[in-house]
Amino acid sequence: MRTRTPLVLVLVVCFMLPAVNGWGAELKEFSGSFTPATAPAGTNAEHSLIFTNSAAGTARLGSIDTTVPAGWTTPTGLVPSREDWTASVSSGVIQLRASSGGGDARLAPGESITLRFNSEAPCALGSYSWLSEGKQSNTFKGPKNDFTLTGAQPSLEVVPGAPHHLAFGTQPSDGLAGQPLTATVRAEDSCDNLATSFSGDVSVELGNAGDALLDGTTTMSATDGIAGFSNLIVDRSGSDYTLIATSEGLLPATSSAFSIVGKAASCHSGSCTVNDATSTTLATVTILECDSSCEDEYLTLDLNRTGNFCGGRCLGNAPLFVPPTTAPLTEVIITLSNDSLPNGPPKAFQAWKEGFEDPLPPCADTGLVEGQPGCLDSIGKTSFGDLTARLLFGAGDPATGIR
Repeated sequence: MRTRTPLVLVLVVCFMLPAVNGWGAELKEFSGSFTPATAPAGTNAEHSLIFTNSAAGTARLGSIDTTVPAGWTTPTGLVPSREDWTASVSSGVIQLRASSGGGDARLAPGESITLRFNSEAPCALGSYSWLSEGKQSNTFKGPKNDFTLTGAQPSLEVVPGAPHHLAFGTQPSDGLAGQPLTATVRAEDSCDNLATSFSGDVSVELGNAGDALLDGTTTMSATDGIAGFSNLIVDRSGSDYTLIATSEGLLPATSSAFSIVGKAASCHSGSCTVNDATSTTLATVTILECDSSCEDEYLTLDLNRTGNFCGGRCLGNAPLFVPPTTAPLTEVIITLSNDSLPNGPPKAFQAWKEGFEDPLPPCADTGLVEGQPGCLDSIGKTSFGDLTARLLFGAGDPATGIR
């Protein structure tokens, strides 16, 4: 009798297990970014913040919190790209939530959502991170349902805004009439940042000009937001001058005040007249080496190298004249320049007033003495051997000369 062996059917039941990363951990990753990734400083603009659930993930993304960086205004006009999501702001945090209505509105792996909103950027340039956290729950609650943000936090780079106004970068300084001045003018945004995109023309004119004129190149094109001026020339002396910079479509700028003193005079024959009879005049005379045969060819003053006037070698007698003035008191600063004279620098010089035989006396500590025709102060020599002195004389006086 044959013995039959029973057939045992083993049924293996396979349960569909979710894909895992490692030992039993679901893959929950998402990313965030802005487009565009820049924002103009001090400007209220629309921004688009995009979040994507990783295509390699195994869970749905249900809620995201994003902290607004310091300096930015509270976002307004929040509009999610999906109607089954909501967005609001609470205590400086943007709360983006999937709807809890019918169906599962959470983002499946590979899906994205875009949040559009308005916010004004701060004035300080730089990169600002909008720290974002995600959860599987659509209420941003519950343990062990955190998503990990891959890559960098979403960020916006604040860049200079549109050109708004002009400002002086390098201010003009005091100078000489007829000699070049320099200045630079910047185009700036509403936050005073350099507007590097500006390349328009900038023009300057003289403020508080009176009868003075501004010559030279007074219009320059800006490069990377800066217009440089290197040969601005004021034709006469004065104080409290300003430069006024203008450019089409931008608010103008006014420089700080500066003063101009009389033209430098370098004369080599005959008399040399100081150009401007104003309260302060600067005259520069170059003393040239010469022998007796060429005295008349050069403007010189009665100078010698021994300290005694004309007791040593004198270089001529052509005077420097200062025109009469209506100012209560005129101060003239004279610099006698030693141009590498073989016999050394001059030791002294004298000043006299027309109609007076004697040279002007030294100035008293209080300045010009009443009834005195004028006075002369020797200020001293520079390291280059230049001799500098100061003349004072009163209103309506006849011309004063130096010899």
